[in-house]
Amino acid sequence: MSVLGQYYDLPVVSLRAAAWRLMHAGVKGFMVDKVTILAGKTSLGNTSHVIPLADAAEKDDYFYMDSMHPDPSKLRVLAELVIQPLAAAIEEVAAGVTVEERQDTRLQGLPPPMIPGVKDGSASVCYMLEEFKPLVTDARGFEYRPERPGAPNFVQQKWGWTGLQPGDWAELEVDTEQLRPRSPHNAIVWIMYLTSWEGMGTANVTCVSGCTCEPKQAISLAPGATVSVFQLVGLTATLHPQCRIRVEIIGQQVPGLQQKFMLSALMVAPA
Repeated sequence: MSVLGQYYDLPVVSLRAAAWRLMHAGVKGFMVDKVTILAGKTSLGNTSHVIPLADAAEKDDYFYMDSMHPDPSKLRVLAELVIQPLAAAIEEVAAGVTVEERQDTRLQGLPPPMIPGVKDGSASVCYMLEEFKPLVTDARGFEYRPERPGAPNFVQQKWGWTGLQPGDWAELEVDTEQLRPRSPHNAIVWIMYLTSWEGMGTANVTCVSGCTCEPKQAISLAPGATVSVFQLVGLTATLHPQCRIRVEIIGQQVPGLQQKFMLSALMVAPA
């Protein structure tokens, strides 16, 4: 992100820059030689190195929950990084400070995308949380339910459309034509689903009316995983105001065996 910010000449707040000296010095609260939730191999550098798990009594001393993500209790550090420049900007506006647009004949405007394959002017539409629920217009076996019903708020409860057995299906209806004229022929429909290490199933994802697309298969069982994460399956669909997509759990029903498939969000992006 810092490299992208430098390329586009944008201000960037950097956790690495702000906390590096504290981490290097081993200051309590910023220690990094243990993790608080997910112990395991690192995803960067020496992949054979195992990061140990902090004991309950010392968890407050450590900054990361795994090899990449801050512990939830340390997210206030990220918040403070954003608050500080915003507060400074508010003070400047209140003081009447004005900034004039730079005028220079050498300025060339916005540079082209830094990452190959990224298109100028691309705009996407995302449906998640409460906005995702009404996209399912018909279902059998799938119900809108929370993954963590005891969590304190809607976001942490992780609501989504969930089926439990082969034969359960849900049909989602979305307007893929809304991206015209930015995407004149097709749109990519990304559907987000939960993956985990047990009790999960496989689903066929197909366009059933309005639009057409090549069918895909999404596997939500991740043997050997140690954490539940969300993945995406993408369909290149034709443009239609009522593009209907069916997600159906496949396989053989086994008594006592759950084969869950949970849908949580959908995004329509230019192809």
